[in-house]
Amino acid sequence: MEYGTRLKTAVCMFVTLIFMSTTAEAAIRSVTVNTTRDHEGARGYTYAEITIHGSVVRADGSVGQYSVPAVVIYPRDGRRNRVGVVDWLNSAFYHFFPATTEFGTFEFTRLATGSYLFEEGYTYISIQWNKKVTEIFGPTAPNDDHPHNHLVYGSIDRSAA
Repeated sequence: MEYGTRLKTAVCMFVTLIFMSTTAEAAIRSVTVNTTRDHEGARGYTYAEITIHGSVVRADGSVGQYSVPAVVIYPRDGRRNRVGVVDWLNSAFYHFFPATTEFGTFEFTRLATGSYLFEEGYTYISIQWNKKVTEIFGPTAPNDDHPHNHLVYGSIDRSAA
């Protein structure tokens, strides 16, 4: 199985498990792998920036669309322990301060655990579900050769009215 296909399949299964415990019915339509590289924070890990595209059936029966950014850091070379950790991206910065920077998001679980997750073979995913943040920055990062925070760009339809 091709490397990109394995990553997409793993992400779909992982995110589907997340949604199973919620009351809304979310469906993943596709996963786009935007970039991958060795993870500089842990030997034997791959860092991938992905975008998850899908739909959700709202409580009022209408259907909404989403395209949300995520970061997946996963072990290679037999290091995995087959357990994943989901870090709901903390975007509180944008509720208290003006959006003058893209770098106001925090991956608290990764920050709080240091290298532990990667030493123990965990898969890590950080995902953006804050509609306010995606509305501030829009669906995609500008193509301007400047560094951008992948985790702030996306689109999320309105909530149920």
